[in-house]
Amino acid sequence: MYECLLRGVFATGATSTKITVASSAVDNSLNDSGNGFITGGYKIGDVVDITGFTAPATANNGRAMIMSLTAGKMVLSGVTLVTKAAGDSVVITVAGKKLGVPAEVANRTDDSYTVEQFYADIGVSRLATGCKFGSASFSLQPDAMGTVDFDVQAKDMKTAAVRYFTAPQAAYASSVMAGNKAFLMMDGAPAVLVTGLDFEVQGNLEASSVVGNLQPDGTRPSAAIFQGRIEVSGTVTAYFENDALFETFRDEDEITLAFWMKGDGGKDIVFKMGRVKLGSATPNDGSTGGLTQEISFNALYREGATGTAYDDSCIVIQEIA
Repeated sequence: MYECLLRGVFATGATSTKITVASSAVDNSLNDSGNGFITGGYKIGDVVDITGFTAPATANNGRAMIMSLTAGKMVLSGVTLVTKAAGDSVVITVAGKKLGVPAEVANRTDDSYTVEQFYADIGVSRLATGCKFGSASFSLQPDAMGTVDFDVQAKDMKTAAVRYFTAPQAAYASSVMAGNKAFLMMDGAPAVLVTGLDFEVQGNLEASSVVGNLQPDGTRPSAAIFQGRIEVSGTVTAYFENDALFETFRDEDEITLAFWMKGDGGKDIVFKMGRVKLGSATPNDGSTGGLTQEISFNALYREGATGTAYDDSCIVIQEIA
C-alpha cells in the first residue's frame, strides 16, 4: 500500500564494515577517519543498527537515528555512546528497507490492486478492480494508537453472489504502534514536548470519465486512474517553550523532520521529510493545561540530493520488520 502511494519500491539501505570508526561520548557521535559516511549512502533521519564494538564499548552496539551527518561524523540518538578509538570492525546498517518517491518519472511504478468486500451472511461480493491508494492520513497522539487512513480509487466494481478470493491471507501478527513509544526529530534535535503529529500524503488521483463506457453488465468503468503530483503536509502541536519555531516560520527557514515509531520485537517504522517549511506557528492558550502552539508544515521535494546527507524525495518511509 505504501509502495502504491509513493509509486516506488522498498529497497535495502546502506551498509558498511569499517575499522576506521571511532566513537565519542562528547557529542554522541561516530567518527570515520576515512570520511566515508556520505559516499556510503547514509542519510539524515536513517535508523541504523550498529554492531561490532568490543569491550569496553559494547554499549555502542544498538539501534539509533542519525541526527546530523557529514563525511566524517555521524551524530546519533537512541544509543548512549562511550568513547573508543578506531580499530574495531564496526558494522553500520540502515535497518530494514526504505521507500521514497523516485526522482525520475520513468522510474515510478503504476500499480493497481483488486479489493473485495464479501458479506457472507447475505451472499454478496463487491469486487473493485484497478484500485490505487491515492492518499494516506497519519495521526499520532500521546498514549494512543497510531493510525493511518488510506483513500482508494478503483476503475470498476462488480457484484456477485459468491466470493472471488476464496483463501485470503490471514492478518499479519504485528505490534500496534503507539504515541508513547515514539521518537520525533526536528531540525537535528529531539522534540520532547510535542503533543501531537498529523500529516497527509496526497497523490491527487483522478478517475477518468468517458462517453460510451456503459458495459453489458450495467457497470460504467473508468478508462484509467491518473496519478497526480504527490504533496505532503501536516500539523505539529507542541508546548510553547520558546520562540524558536516561530522564528523558523518567520524567517522561512527549512528544517528536517523525522518520526520513529517503535514496535515490539524491533519491528519499527520511520517517516522522514528532509525539506520542511513551516506555514504557521500559532499559540493556543486553553482554559486549562500548558500553553501550546500549532505548527503547520509542507514537505517539499529535495532535488539534487545525490552525494549529500539527504534523501532525494519529499518523504521517505523506512520499514523495519
